[in-house]
Amino acid sequence: MTLAAGQPRLRIHYPADLPVSDRRDDIIAALRDHQVVVVAGETGSGKTTQLPKMLLESLRGERTPRIAHTQPRRIAARAVAERLADELGTPLGTDVGYRVRFTDRTSDATAITVMTDGVLLASIRRDRLLKRYDAIIIDEAHERSLNIDFLLGYLAWLLPQRPELRVIITSATLDTQRFADHFGAAPVITVEGRTHPVEVRYRPAEDTDDIEAICAAVDELLRDTSGDILVFLTGEREIRDAAEALAGRHGLDVLPLYGRLSSTEQHRVFAPHDDRRVVLATNVAETSLTVPGIRSVIDTGRVRLSRFSSRLRVQRLPIEPISQASAAQRAGRCGRLGPGVCIRLYSESDLQSRPAFTDPEILRTNLASVLLSMATLDLGDVADFPFIDPPDRRAISAGIAILEEVGALRAPHRAGEPLRSRVTSIGRRLVRLPIDPRLGRMVLQAQDEGCLDDVIIIAAALAIRDPRERPAEHTAAADAAHRRFIDPTSDLLTLLNLWDHLERSQARLSSTRFRTQCRSEFIHHLRVREWQDLAAQIRGAIGNGASAQASSRHGDAIHRAVLSGLLSHIGMRAPADDHKAGRQAPYLGTRGSRFSLWPGSALVGAKPDWVVAAELVDTGRLWGRMAARIDPTWIEPLAGSLAQRSYSEPIWSPRQARAQCVERVTVLGLPVVTDRRIPFDRIDPEEARRLFILHALVRNEWRHNHTELIDNAHRLNEAREQTQRARIAVDGVDEDALVRFFDNRIPDDITSGRAFDAWWRRMRQDDATALSLDQELLDVLPEEADFPGAWPSGDWPLSYRFSPGDPRDGVTVHLPVAALASLPDDTFIAQVPGYREDLLIALLRALPKSQRKAMGPAPEAARALLHQWDRSHPRPSLSAAVSQRFAVNISPDDWPFDSIPDHLRPTISVEDDAGQEIAVGKDLADLRRACAQQTLTAIRQTLPHLERNDVREWLEVPREVLGDHGAVAYPGLVATSDGGVGVRVFPGPSERDEHHERGAARLLCIVEPLRSKDLRLPDRDMLVLARNPQGSVRALLDDARCAVAHTLMDEAGGSPVTAEEFAGLRERFRMSQSGAVGDMLRAAVPVLEAWWTLEEALSTRPAGALAAAHDDASAQLMRLMDDGFLVRCRNTGLPDLLRYLRALERRMAALPHDAARDLLRMEQVHKVEDALDELPVRQRQSTEGRRIESDIQELRVSLWAQDLGTRDRVSQKRLLDRIAHCGVDASDRSG
Repeated sequence: MTLAAGQPRLRIHYPADLPVSDRRDDIIAALRDHQVVVVAGETGSGKTTQLPKMLLESLRGERTPRIAHTQPRRIAARAVAERLADELGTPLGTDVGYRVRFTDRTSDATAITVMTDGVLLASIRRDRLLKRYDAIIIDEAHERSLNIDFLLGYLAWLLPQRPELRVIITSATLDTQRFADHFGAAPVITVEGRTHPVEVRYRPAEDTDDIEAICAAVDELLRDTSGDILVFLTGEREIRDAAEALAGRHGLDVLPLYGRLSSTEQHRVFAPHDDRRVVLATNVAETSLTVPGIRSVIDTGRVRLSRFSSRLRVQRLPIEPISQASAAQRAGRCGRLGPGVCIRLYSESDLQSRPAFTDPEILRTNLASVLLSMATLDLGDVADFPFIDPPDRRAISAGIAILEEVGALRAPHRAGEPLRSRVTSIGRRLVRLPIDPRLGRMVLQAQDEGCLDDVIIIAAALAIRDPRERPAEHTAAADAAHRRFIDPTSDLLTLLNLWDHLERSQARLSSTRFRTQCRSEFIHHLRVREWQDLAAQIRGAIGNGASAQASSRHGDAIHRAVLSGLLSHIGMRAPADDHKAGRQAPYLGTRGSRFSLWPGSALVGAKPDWVVAAELVDTGRLWGRMAARIDPTWIEPLAGSLAQRSYSEPIWSPRQARAQCVERVTVLGLPVVTDRRIPFDRIDPEEARRLFILHALVRNEWRHNHTELIDNAHRLNEAREQTQRARIAVDGVDEDALVRFFDNRIPDDITSGRAFDAWWRRMRQDDATALSLDQELLDVLPEEADFPGAWPSGDWPLSYRFSPGDPRDGVTVHLPVAALASLPDDTFIAQVPGYREDLLIALLRALPKSQRKAMGPAPEAARALLHQWDRSHPRPSLSAAVSQRFAVNISPDDWPFDSIPDHLRPTISVEDDAGQEIAVGKDLADLRRACAQQTLTAIRQTLPHLERNDVREWLEVPREVLGDHGAVAYPGLVATSDGGVGVRVFPGPSERDEHHERGAARLLCIVEPLRSKDLRLPDRDMLVLARNPQGSVRALLDDARCAVAHTLMDEAGGSPVTAEEFAGLRERFRMSQSGAVGDMLRAAVPVLEAWWTLEEALSTRPAGALAAAHDDASAQLMRLMDDGFLVRCRNTGLPDLLRYLRALERRMAALPHDAARDLLRMEQVHKVEDALDELPVRQRQSTEGRRIESDIQELRVSLWAQDLGTRDRVSQKRLLDRIAHCGVDASDRSG
């Protein structure tokens, strides 16, 4: 058949072996009666090549009809055009041509133009009603790509305006009725395909993993079938695992097939072969490619499907179960050549529970491009647009957010404002660019940054597949070849390095040699051409501006331009401890996300603080691909309305003389500015003015030279200081009144010191007293004598603070450390005059109720007692006054000074000569102990002439001396660490007496030496004495001599003070030393024998339950047998010491077979020891405290060796009661 006159002579015939030819008459008739016809045809039915002929035939008339025939992929568009041209007997590019992204093989006379759906979509911008075409074929509509769905919606909108337009929709799925309904009950014509029956076998992989199940299925098919096997897997890693598992099977050729595979490796799948082959493929083999020779299919039932996350605005690649339609497509792949077998690694019931069809791309992709196109084409609200499957509101909102992010849309002025009125000039420029809006925004920003051509190259590279190939069997060689292009700071600059290399090579090589070089460098030369063509397209869309700007290769400018389109793809490195051990991804992304850099990125080892990623992909873990290091200061200027600002509470800056606040800027949840100080008057001028008046003029927190304000400040400070001392709750200065005073006098625009200076210079010339304070603004102040500046008796400085809850609240005495030791504990409890009445009221209220009632109301009783209270003897005089006035007897020690409010107890700050604080507290006794060493050092520094070493004879020293600051010092003898005697100065008499006694004993031993042979001890005793805690017989002998000396001083009533007393002691020591020392050593022999036995028994620490008992026994032995045990025990204590050691021997002997009971007894002892340790130091060191410590040893005897007897009745309860009531000796109370 040929077309009628007036039309090109095209040879139209329909091959009889194609099933669609049998339905020719039905299809042509439907086209004459309907605008839209849906043709459902299985693969191999011939619909793709025969339907354009039928349209030519049905539309013949006076002129040649123009037909647009869409294909999902470029390679298919070219192949279909070539087949049509051949069947119609016309050269390609004349009556039949094709148009794809970078190639146009058509002419003005072309009747049938085969094109990608994207090309048809782009032509809408130039030809809104598509008047160029008389008919449109949307082929493979079942793929439901974003472009196809948009075209189907657009055609539904267009057809009422073009009643003459004819549309054919073809689909290979069972869902044709949805297409028919979409176009108003369009007729559906079904064409049978040339497929063979497929046997489906279900082999659910329930107890095995996928790889084992695949191997078992392959073995089954090798036994039962012939031909090649196609296995559907979810990704490259799964393909590699399966290939490893199948490797080595005899006569089996295993090949991978996935999208990123190099063209050479892909061609191997289609090449002729002899061995039986297993092709391991992703879902690219489901619809995109037809693999020859396939007779069997193994379907794992899962697919990695691209989905857009509306929350994170990133593309996810989760693994999901396939739909029933996809399962049918996969099974159909083995029925092309003959009967086939499909093994499904899931159950039939599982298949029936799955959705019938895969979600169309419009429901799972980024809608930004579609929304921008619709807005600029004025197609109305996206919710009203006739999509087959309207997108989710969240996806629409996410797409709008992306367009707002890149500046293509402005924020709405009112609710429901249509998108078309929100399109900005940037948006109108973006829609003309043949790339994604994010990439387009980079290009537009590059014009301002002066790096347009650089960014065009980068944007084009990001819009296509990476031209660098990395074959699985040549990964090391490919990495080595590509390493020369790497820029360590940016994967994007790496693309520019690659571009420059390719440009140079192309300029000097022929096309054949260039392709050869690309192959050797593992670069796909067709993708290189695609890259170059797209860059040229972008330059053409930009216009003259693209050619006017040369390449700059300025990294910062390029990255700022890139950042403008990828603000939601920035990342901030998290703190190291936040992601160590791989628990979390190292980069904090926008909107609460976290991501890692793609392992192949050049930045992985550098770990930059801030990055931007051209692509964020979720494959179970979020990855940032094509990343670059960025400076966070670039983000805020580019962010526009995305930058969210928050401000801290205002703070006063004395240096700037104005209120400031800290500004924090976040972009999509990431902090790009954290601590920027800005003037608060930019945020709230009225409040900034009030703060200036309060802080600068009222509180004088400002350096200036204005005499009038300085005078005001002096008067205000005096008033504040007096009210602080008097603890007046309401400030003596009414700040609100002062603020009103200045508010009425200075202009409204004064918010800073600089503005005030300029105004006051003019104002003071007219009225210099305008800001002088009125006297009535200041309240009546308290008497200064009630709150003196120094403590009367010592002239120590006082400071005051009125701050309830503050540890320094009240009065603070600044006390020199040298004066600390000589002061009685009650020196400061009587307070300064101004606080005494409140102090007395608090003391009276803290008394028991019976005593309070006898004195009546506390305030009245306090006023009555105030004048009878003697500050120099506070406790006795207060007791006497109460007894005299109210006939109530209260012991001086019973006044509850520890129970009154803290601000009524003076704080004591102990300071060194430089005024630096050493310690602070309320209790002089505690401070004296805490500062003992510093006090001793301070006193010795003031009295260095009193101290000396190497004293060999009695030296007369004063009992006390007066040092600086009125401090009393106490000199005395000391036993020095080198075995000699010296003179030292002590801060208190108790410390002096303790050291003086040991020094006097040591001096007696020095002036009256003793030889060990004079003792005439038996050899056996000498052997025992040689083993002792001191380590030598000489050390033990010295300890025994000191013990005798101490005993003589005890008998004499104390250590010697005068030369006569020392001479008398020396004579008695000389006469009795030999015998007394011998007696003591003989008494020590059994003690040392017991000690040595225990030392041997405790030398090895047992394991398990006995270890605790061993440790307790070792600690007890160390306490009993210290270096000076003879001095400590003297003659009367050695029998007790021996008894304690015998009890310990009994315990250790019974321990192995009585461990449980031993643990219970040890817990009783430890409870008493812990209670004693919790007492304050002075209570533990009191007479009763020392007795309790000794009686703990008696408790141990009663528990482990009761038959040895105890000194007194003792038990755990008795000791705990004594500890609870332990007091301090009266001698310990006074200083």
